[in-house]
Amino acid sequence: MKRIADFIKKTIEFIMFIFESCVSALTEDILLVLFLIVAIIPNMLIKIMCDMPLFNLRSLAFNLAWYCLVVALSYNYKKKKSRLIYFGIITLLMYLLIYANLLYNRFYEGSFLSLSLIKQLRLLPDVADAPASSISLFDILYWLFFFIAIGVLIFLTIKKQNVVIYKNKQRMFMNKLNFLRTALFFFVFGIVLLAPANYSQATKLWNRPIVVQDFGLYNYHILDIIKSVDVFIEHEPGDDDYDRFLAYFQEKNRYHRVNEYTNILKGKNIIVIHAESLENFLINLEVLDVEGNLIEVTPNFNKLAREGLYFSNFYSQQSIGTSADSEFVFNTSLLPVNNGTVFLTHFNRTYVTTQSLLKEQGYLTMYMHGNNGSFWNRDVMYSVLGYDVFYDKNAYSFNENQVIGLGISDYEFFQQSISYLANANEPYYATLITLTNHTPWMDVDRYIIKENGVEVPDIDCEAISEEFAKSTTCRYLKSARYMDWAFGEFIKEMKKRDLLENTAVVVYGDHPAKLPKSEVEELFGLEEPMTRLAYNSFARVPFIIWCPEAIDPQEITMVMGEYDVGPTLQNMLGIENQFALGNDIFNLVDNVVAFINGDWTDGIVYYSYNRDDYYISNPEYTEEDILAMIEEFDYINKRNEQVAEIIEMSNLINKYDLIGYHFDKLAGRRDRGGYYERFNPYHR
Repeated sequence: MKRIADFIKKTIEFIMFIFESCVSALTEDILLVLFLIVAIIPNMLIKIMCDMPLFNLRSLAFNLAWYCLVVALSYNYKKKKSRLIYFGIITLLMYLLIYANLLYNRFYEGSFLSLSLIKQLRLLPDVADAPASSISLFDILYWLFFFIAIGVLIFLTIKKQNVVIYKNKQRMFMNKLNFLRTALFFFVFGIVLLAPANYSQATKLWNRPIVVQDFGLYNYHILDIIKSVDVFIEHEPGDDDYDRFLAYFQEKNRYHRVNEYTNILKGKNIIVIHAESLENFLINLEVLDVEGNLIEVTPNFNKLAREGLYFSNFYSQQSIGTSADSEFVFNTSLLPVNNGTVFLTHFNRTYVTTQSLLKEQGYLTMYMHGNNGSFWNRDVMYSVLGYDVFYDKNAYSFNENQVIGLGISDYEFFQQSISYLANANEPYYATLITLTNHTPWMDVDRYIIKENGVEVPDIDCEAISEEFAKSTTCRYLKSARYMDWAFGEFIKEMKKRDLLENTAVVVYGDHPAKLPKSEVEELFGLEEPMTRLAYNSFARVPFIIWCPEAIDPQEITMVMGEYDVGPTLQNMLGIENQFALGNDIFNLVDNVVAFINGDWTDGIVYYSYNRDDYYISNPEYTEEDILAMIEEFDYINKRNEQVAEIIEMSNLINKYDLIGYHFDKLAGRRDRGGYYERFNPYHR
């Protein structure tokens, strides 16, 4: 026992000696002190800007380990100029990395840069709303501070009295060794502080902010590089993964349920409107026009909602791929990936979709979009999703006056798409993706709406406030109104030409518009600002199924996600995807919408995995009710387990191509024209 006590005492004394040596070295060289200050400040900024706790002992230990390593390596440079260049380059790289992550998080809230995004670099010229386009005063101050810091570094290097000239090689070696020892100590200390859940988070990288919060930004990027390299490697699933896949869907599909909507749309044409950035709060929203009249912002979508099935508690489940991710989830009933975009990183997989199933029933499947066919790799991915024909911008004729934002105006797009629908063999499944309502909604002078050839008065944003008239949300309202008008003209013309007979129209908002929270609060005249979780809960999109000849109007308020669309719509069409993570909403009494970052909502609360906190989204429940459910049913933990299983299964399918692997197994027992070949476009 005495030996153990002596060992512990000597160890502590040794550690204290190392710390004292490092502190002594810092007091002798103000350059090192300045570097530490300059390095710590941006790491504090990223926590503040990304709404993380400012003090986290784990990330502090890991960051100090990196700082000590940088200082230790500085002793390799004996000359003033060499040391200045070394610290200058290291500082620049740190600031560039942190700034890039701040910009990215500003645009894709809740995420950070990833090596896997390298495949998306070619998209930057086509993205009008790239993060670099939103420079703020903060950005100017950030880089101003950096250049001031570099200036001070140069000044202190020039001034001899503030620079230690190392002539004692042994002392240089000892300083270097002690800083390396300190770096190792802080790294080990950080590991000791980690809980078992932290290791799981680091391995899965579901929720990147929580990894940055607990491991620090630099360790996050090391973990991300390891994870991202994995994307470029073809993996063969193990027997355990495959057995788990089979067992999961065998249990999930144990009962085939029939309800009042089964086969109700069987054999009908389906027109899906992928409505860019259409938020649910627009439905039935009224504002004043410049003549003082109260008007609906989206009267045509409102009409469809009143006459069809309107799912008013519907959430998009996209990740950083935004529209492309929404299409993927909507069509496959799987979740997107959290390290890239499926359309770019997993396009060589096999997926079962509504389109591929309908092709088996003799449907023609078409996709129409006024953008480049190669954008988001759509020209490749659409064949994977099961589309026969893809009409991109080359299929449409338009001039400069007919361009709004990223391309052809919604009006021209809808009108010209009618001819493709009119000439299509029936039955068909057609998806039309709108473009005008894409951020940043700058072409306000082109959002011209006409009724009977007469221009309709514009929305009066000044009626809310002078500041609101200059806001992003004001531009968004005008753009959304234009999209709604273009859609209304499309429906009118389709009816006029008798093209809506035996046809159902499906509308969904692909993802929220990411409007500034303060502007939304002003629009609705909220006295109390919304919390971040309340705003996330609020950010829903509409989903509507309209077919008056077959479906009676109804508003469905049960919470629903994009991955529930496939099973719900497929039941109506008389088809079934055996590998859907979602559910037919009409077979449920309880549902949960899982997001790829671990967040979820079940219509009672909106839960943040990162914050381990929730917002009560259902006014029928109180805080006391939730606490009672937690105590009695372990409510939050049970939901977390349920969501974790969904996310893990989706990730397994995407990573290992388990659906294709399964069909490959079947192909060994069936003839080559069987089940597998019909669903695998890559099989030869």
